[in-house]
Amino acid sequence: MILQKSIQEVIEASKIEEVVGDFVNLRRRGVNLAGLCPFHHEKTPSFYVSPAKNIFKCFGCAKGGTPVQFVMEHENLSFPDAIRYLARKYKIELEETEATPEVLEEQQLVESLYLVNQFASQFFQDQLVLTDKGKPLGWPILNIGDLRRKPSASLGWVLRRKPETPSPAWRSKRDTASICCAAWGFVPPATGIFFATG
Repeated sequence: MILQKSIQEVIEASKIEEVVGDFVNLRRRGVNLAGLCPFHHEKTPSFYVSPAKNIFKCFGCAKGGTPVQFVMEHENLSFPDAIRYLARKYKIELEETEATPEVLEEQQLVESLYLVNQFASQFFQDQLVLTDKGKPLGWPILNIGDLRRKPSASLGWVLRRKPETPSPAWRSKRDTASICCAAWGFVPPATGIFFATG
């Protein structure tokens, strides 16, 4: 298991323009960079990279995220493997420990929840901005604070604070209802907020 300190070091060292630039021919567009999206076929660039925010966003297919998310999506890697990929690229030596079966099980659960949330987020963003029924509703939401013109605009859900100790239901695979609720963001309002970011 990769130590959190090493993960943070890789995340801080990874520059989106360098990571994406290994796969996409990018050209400067003001403060951002643009190129043809590597995730779908297009003739006119709708794929943007923001070095200042260290993120990418495609307005054609609505994919977006951090350098780690780009590597995961483009190279079809898990989170730990994407961290290892970036560590090799930036010549960072990772500190790893042997994980217990319980830790491996919890890590697998967290990765599964992450993938479910990523799929749900992408699905709802697509519905809001790419469908005829969603556009009249979605664009006003994304237009809050002039987000529509920003390549990094996205919708999501985030916990306000990390629980000090995860509940037993979070750790138990038997509690399917709790896992589904956690995956779909059904948590008490005091623990989370809905956001639209730019």
